[in-house]
Amino acid sequence: MNNLMNTPHRHAPFAAALFAALLFAGCESGGPPTSDKDLKHIEYRQVVQAIAESTERRPVVLVDVRTPEQFAKGHIDGAINLPLADLNPRDTRLVKVDKVIVYHEDFKGAYADVAAKKLISSGVVNVFSYAGGYKDWVTRKTEGVPVPPSDPSAEPKK
Repeated sequence: MNNLMNTPHRHAPFAAALFAALLFAGCESGGPPTSDKDLKHIEYRQVVQAIAESTERRPVVLVDVRTPEQFAKGHIDGAINLPLADLNPRDTRLVKVDKVIVYHEDFKGAYADVAAKKLISSGVVNVFSYAGGYKDWVTRKTEGVPVPPSDPSAEPKK
């Protein structure tokens, strides 16, 4: 036991490198750090208004960050599916848009906020997190809600 106390720890350099890698993981954007203060939350009524005001020249993009399986079971009309794990702030569907509204299943999950922060820190502007998510949308859905002028099946251009 005494011998262990006097022996330098062989794994210290590895542990320090691992700590540094974990500390800087996810900082690929090189953008400014984001916090909850940077987030803008949006409610159902504001989502409906944003969709109604969406035009070809000033489009609103709805981003569903749930899994493809969840998206296939139901989503907000006109939304594109960019699962959180695959979210790429450089996706061409997110440039030259008026607003990006990110949502997940409901307000309890932090996934929409995480996705919004990732987009914001990468320089995407006018990003909003839909507080109620898909469950709120289904609960409050009314007939005649306009759909953003986008093609959800379109693949991003490379």
